[in-house]
Amino acid sequence: MNQVQENLGHDSAIQSLPFDVLIDVLARVASSSSADLFKSKLCCREFLGAAGEGYVLERASIEKYPVIHQWLKSEKVNSFIHLCAESGNPEAMYRQGMVEYFTMNMELGLEHLRRAAEKGHGEASYVYGIIRLCRGEDLDFQLWNASKQSQLKIQECREKVRRVIQSIWINNHIVRQQPNLCNHERTSQRGRQTWEGRMEEDEYTCEACKWDREIDLFCSMFN
Repeated sequence: MNQVQENLGHDSAIQSLPFDVLIDVLARVASSSSADLFKSKLCCREFLGAAGEGYVLERASIEKYPVIHQWLKSEKVNSFIHLCAESGNPEAMYRQGMVEYFTMNMELGLEHLRRAAEKGHGEASYVYGIIRLCRGEDLDFQLWNASKQSQLKIQECREKVRRVIQSIWINNHIVRQQPNLCNHERTSQRGRQTWEGRMEEDEYTCEACKWDREIDLFCSMFN
């Protein structure tokens, strides 16, 4: 009996909270663990309603779901990630963009990548920018802000992107449609191979040389 009274009191306390407070609480939960968000939905009707709000889904963490399981995960998880993407979740839009661009619809994939890049997603900014440069299109370099703060961050973006590319079936390959961005003589000496067959990083004072080098490294992921 006491347990029932405690539960009733707990439910009453939740019901007394303003809805926007519930949304803020669940957004914080979702940003650290989507599994905890799912558990919260089972607690009460109020949490169930708040958990479906766009503000919550936009901030939900989906890091625990590997991209390699894109076609194997349960319908429940698939629907959840799709809702996250529709709500403007940068990581979900980035993943959708990668899968769409490299396996199915390139233009739709590029649009997902653009939206994620505009939200400051580092890997999306990196991929979107390089695809645009490979196409010979003008690029708003403001979209690169999240990925060009430092050479180390660019390397981190590249390695994360490499892992995603290695985990999906590639139908659409990147083809460079324009010459080098810079005619500086160092452009032809942008790197050197190590004994492991990987290219070492070089420091560049010329921004165009650096991105020429980055385009080469990106395209080499598909060899």
